Amino acid sequence: MSFRYEMYAYRDIKEAHTDALLAGNGLSISYSPRFSYGSLYQAAAPFMEETVSAIFQALGTTNFELALREINQAISLNGLVGNASGILPDLYADIRHALVRVVQQVHPEKTDIDTPADAQPSEGRRHGRLAELGVQLACFDAIFTTSYDLIPYWAIMTSPSSFKDYFFDCIFSPLVPEKYAERIPLHFLHGALHLYTEDKLTRKIVAESRQLTLPRTLDQLYRSGDAVPLFVSEGLSRHKMSRILENEYLSFCYDSLKRLSGGLTVFGLSFDGDEHIVQAVRESALSRIAIGIYAPGLSPEAIMLEQARYASKFGSDRELVFFDSASFGKAGDGSAC
Repeated sequence: MSFRYEMYAYRDIKEAHTDALLAGNGLSISYSPRFSYGSLYQAAAPFMEETVSAIFQALGTTNFELALREINQAISLNGLVGNASGILPDLYADIRHALVRVVQQVHPEKTDIDTPADAQPSEGRRHGRLAELGVQLACFDAIFTTSYDLIPYWAIMTSPSSFKDYFFDCIFSPLVPEKYAERIPLHFLHGALHLYTEDKLTRKIVAESRQLTLPRTLDQLYRSGDAVPLFVSEGLSRHKMSRILENEYLSFCYDSLKRLSGGLTVFGLSFDGDEHIVQAVRESALSRIAIGIYAPGLSPEAIMLEQARYASKFGSDRELVFFDSASFGKAGDGSAC
């Protein structure tokens, strides 16, 4: 296995890792703390059943996906020993429903992301934060995200002629019209709030002025009866994979990840509960992987443990380098490729 224990600033290693970006929830949190697991739990608390709240308290966590994984494991163990699972399947469904609902409710509006409340006029920003993110995303040949939120979509829509999402006339198609062939593709590996299935087709919501008004637009859509959110929130990796295989768009995105070669940058993704994503990277022809670790506040020993954890996931035939994720596209730096 070849990897360096040094921690780099992203600008020092990015030239060799612009083939593809794989981003997780950490990207969303860097733009709004509302996406942190603790914030989601606090927002969901008012409409969670007492039994659901008790599960989180017993597990000592506010992480929805961890709670889902633990309940799934309990159901599996009960099945192995022949015990009834009782209310556990219902609890699992309740937590999944709460997660979908709370993400819709806490999602910031586009203007809140572009111009934070604490922004100072003296900062002299020439572009909004989403446009700056769009500039950075345009440095990559392909973009993949496991997040459900709209931040990546809003970012690419600041420069729509540079990107494609495989939704033509709002319907997914893997067949790309020639005029879109050279555009940078964005893949939502676990679905997203603006994606849904209806009449056996995967579709996306397009709202007026390219701005989805949440939660009104989503609530109106999902109350119509036939539309089903395309939103992978299962707790266990194998269940996420099953959900992916059930949908043509998600399967296409996953297969696209497996077909990568060259260099990959990983930002804001721990891979906990995402072994299927690890497997796709392992099956790819990627030769170089740059992985972001949020270093502020970590001891050198803690950083080395994180490096070793990541290194154990990606086999022995790839070069791994690590960078401080705090140096990746700081909001407002306006840096290009």
